[in-house]
Amino acid sequence: LSKRRVASVAAGALTRTAVAGRAAVQREMATAFDRPTPFTLSSVRYREATLDRLESEVFVSTEKGPRNPSPAVVLKPQVEGGRRGFKGLELALRAAGALPQGWYVTPGAGARLDAYGNVSRGLITQVITQIRRQAQFGPRDRRATLRTVRKAGGTIFAVKPGGKRQPGVYIADVVGRNVTPIFIFVSRATYRKRLAFDEVIRREVVRTLPGLIAQGLGESVGR
Repeated sequence: LSKRRVASVAAGALTRTAVAGRAAVQREMATAFDRPTPFTLSSVRYREATLDRLESEVFVSTEKGPRNPSPAVVLKPQVEGGRRGFKGLELALRAAGALPQGWYVTPGAGARLDAYGNVSRGLITQVITQIRRQAQFGPRDRRATLRTVRKAGGTIFAVKPGGKRQPGVYIADVVGRNVTPIFIFVSRATYRKRLAFDEVIRREVVRTLPGLIAQGLGESVGR
């Protein structure tokens, strides 16, 4: 066989192995995580091999969202363990002076969750809107504050570390009662390794690649 034919067989086998590897990682995500979102699953990508570049790759997207870091940054502590990066909500609260430098946010008892177990985007928007308004205008802009309070269904306020109440973001009803934690501030957010990304890929390569190369070479010889 010509070098070009062998390279074509290898490139095809490498690409098909990458496709199988991506599917294997997505299946592993469904097992390792509680209700992963379609966005998380689709963030696993693959790069095709070519005749000039006999390499294929399975990777997590590095495309950064408008408010949150890229899927690669978010999933890195799930793959390697350790501290996670800061989310968009944390950056917004820190910029407003509500969240101390280096602290993280976790859902509280009053956090509304969506179908995937994540805090609803609407609640996050309400929290950021009220906290920013308080930081920008203070208590003097009463009409605007009242409008945001009514829209959110209560008064949202932040408690910094050092007080009697646990630090976090709370919501109280319009009359100031029934105070419920929406988010809790914590000084550490450490993850254990949950997604065996590399191991899954290696296992799929061993299972898939040799057979695909043998099949491709056999078909070429047959022709």
